[in-house]
Amino acid sequence: MDLNEFKLQTLGIDKSKLGKVYSFVDFGNVNKWFGKDVWGWNDYKLSGDEKLIIDIEKLSFFLDLFSDKKFFYYGFDNRNKSSLHMSVVAGKNGFKSVTKPIQWIRHYLTSDEESIYGNSLLSDMIRADEKGNFILIPKCNFDVEICLDIVRTQEKYNTVCILTNDNDFAPLLDYLRKRGKKIVLIYTNPVRETLLNKAHYKINAQCVKSSICGIKKSSETFAEYKKRTSP
Repeated sequence: MDLNEFKLQTLGIDKSKLGKVYSFVDFGNVNKWFGKDVWGWNDYKLSGDEKLIIDIEKLSFFLDLFSDKKFFYYGFDNRNKSSLHMSVVAGKNGFKSVTKPIQWIRHYLTSDEESIYGNSLLSDMIRADEKGNFILIPKCNFDVEICLDIVRTQEKYNTVCILTNDNDFAPLLDYLRKRGKKIVLIYTNPVRETLLNKAHYKINAQCVKSSICGIKKSSETFAEYKKRTSP
């Protein structure tokens, strides 16, 4: 048994029972999973200017341990061409990259929110129109695209791996089980039992933190992080 087989065994996954596996990653959501963590791995405590992010290259390598095809969903900002960088990196690491423009939604501030934003480093985010003061909130939901791709490709795989803790996917997993598909669920807390119970294999993301995360200095760009961490 090699190291990779041992890693899967410790996670309770028998690759020989999965058949062909397609994996689906909503990166915008998954990349927030470790945002509040104060510990990395191997008992390393993060310093004040460090945070955990999903390392796309490491995530790709981990999914390749049992996946035959990987889908990557991430939005881009029309006003910032460099925002396409993540999708480009994903493509270079073997993902089928799916992207679309981010929508910017106006959130009108209450008096309490105006006080909080106005007295913080976020004050330059405040805009105004005839309705009052507002901030722009990015929104780019890929739930529909993910569901459509999972259903559209269902004749090509035996097992779906999905990274989510969103209970909205529970009906989709029910649909797949009724069609004889196996489900690998990689999730983070909080998560509902109604979602967990749909999966044949469950992996808490905290258990694979060292396999899918990198440590990024809060003041450095993603490109600087990759340059610092590359061999």
